[in-house]
Amino acid sequence: MGNFISNQLVKFLNQRLAGVGVVDSVDLGRDSLSAKINLLGEPNPLDLRLSGIRWSTGEGKFHILYEEAFVSKEWMQGLLNILSQRTSNRISMPDKISLMPLKVMFPKAD
Repeated sequence: MGNFISNQLVKFLNQRLAGVGVVDSVDLGRDSLSAKINLLGEPNPLDLRLSGIRWSTGEGKFHILYEEAFVSKEWMQGLLNILSQRTSNRISMPDKISLMPLKVMFPKAD
């Protein structure tokens, strides 16, 4: 099941990053996500990790909440820190049935 979810997540992220880069791989843990991303103009892939992941729903939205985020480029880590602070460590998207596997994979927020 994890491989199916990883493949679906790669597909979803590649749709969102079209014209900017390509997600090569996503590895999922019980409450973590690691991704390898090739961004246009960057010679090396970017490593992205989210830990302490859980999920919630509300107002027709699906929210991924995380405790920590890491990216392998120092300047990008600074931007990620600002974004994480502004969004309260939350990524929101429309709640669709296609996101159901993430609800199975990660724990629900209290």
